[in-house]
Amino acid sequence: INFTSLGLTNAYDFYKTSNSNMEINGIALTYNAVPFPTTYTIPDKVYQFPLTYGRNDVSPYDVNIQIQGLGGIHQVGTRTNTVDGWGTVITPYDSFHCIRVKTVLTETDSINLTTAGLTVGVPVPTVSYKWLANGVKIPVLEVDGIEVAGVFVPTSGKFRDGWRAVPNNFNISVNFTADKNLVTTDDTVTITGAVTPSGIAGTTYQYTVTPNTFSYISGTNSTSGVPQMKFNAPGLYTVSLYATAPAGGSLPATATQTKLNYIYVTYPAGIEEVGKSNSIQVYPNPADDHISCHLTGDANKQAIIELRDITGQLLYTVTTLQTGVINIPTAQLPAGEYMIRALANGEVSYSQKVTIVH
Repeated sequence: INFTSLGLTNAYDFYKTSNSNMEINGIALTYNAVPFPTTYTIPDKVYQFPLTYGRNDVSPYDVNIQIQGLGGIHQVGTRTNTVDGWGTVITPYDSFHCIRVKTVLTETDSINLTTAGLTVGVPVPTVSYKWLANGVKIPVLEVDGIEVAGVFVPTSGKFRDGWRAVPNNFNISVNFTADKNLVTTDDTVTITGAVTPSGIAGTTYQYTVTPNTFSYISGTNSTSGVPQMKFNAPGLYTVSLYATAPAGGSLPATATQTKLNYIYVTYPAGIEEVGKSNSIQVYPNPADDHISCHLTGDANKQAIIELRDITGQLLYTVTTLQTGVINIPTAQLPAGEYMIRALANGEVSYSQKVTIVH
């Protein structure tokens, strides 16, 4: 019976083992998300013990499954077991000393639907050969099929095997690009991710940005392919992208790309707070042979002034009182973009991008 066409899923058999036999005495099905367990009127004796070479036994079974709102399924059959062989079976898992059991199963299935009449199937015997090893609960080898004019025709086979990981059948690489790397806290940064090979349906993205003093905007988030973000504090931000692409029956392909200190964030140009009742002004910008930092505020408080390149490398530092002007020499530095930072009480309280030209 094609259970799926009737909306029946999750079929389970329930087994009971005793000294005399192993039998199926219950079945459960799910219909419209409701489970329907049923006990056998006559249990199906899968094996009768002891299983010794030359043994032959025949046993009937009967189960009637009633499903509210659908109807019923009635299964009646006969199982014939013959222990017809013994020897050694070698599988990739191990070698087993086995007996072989031939099973002929003849079953008639009847369906009584609420909206239709009774349908009775024509019994077609199925044949199984099972190799059983002492102490192993399931066959180490099983071949199923039918007999046509006395000739066994196999249709499926299965054997006990060891667990093996399924390797990826392809690899991917991932990269991302920000539309700008030197920004202020007023700017919006758009990052575009790309996976190679492209066009793989079901590809997912996961961005990580540190430190976490930023926020996603415009309805994007860390799993967006093209997220947009604004930064709440100045500094250097590291961005990572982890991508996953499905690989059919294999394990998914994954790839990671990390760019250290990728985005350089400053305050907008102008006077910014260094501490309470303190401020700093940086000029000229662009600069040539020097940069001046004018600090005003409490003369008894100290501040640390730093000059760094766009990779974050420290080029110049001075500790000074939060008052007066500090001149930083830049004549020997290559032209380009740099960062001035001021630290008060061990925290970055001011950051501004400066340009050096010669």
